[in-house]
Amino acid sequence: MALKGIGGGRFSFDSDELIAELKMDIAEFGKDEVFAVWLRKYPEYGVEFIVNYDFICDDDPLGEFDKGENERIVLMSGEKALDYMQKQSKPIELYEIEI
Repeated sequence: MALKGIGGGRFSFDSDELIAELKMDIAEFGKDEVFAVWLRKYPEYGVEFIVNYDFICDDDPLGEFDKGENERIVLMSGEKALDYMQKQSKPIELYEIEI
């Protein structure tokens, strides 16, 4: 699957390792567990990919994480993050995603 970018182009990001890791975390903690999710924007293509995720601290959910250039961190359920990762991972089908 791929994300739809500028000009209708298809853009994908290999997420197989993240998907496998997240599936294990969902199996252990449930699909509704909320994670801090790193989204990296590629403005030249008009897409954002999940590039990492982590468990959050209840006291300050986003305060302890560093983000890189063109990255933002959002809170997302395991189920939603998994769906997004699967859609961005393989360039077979085309998806438009709004966060």
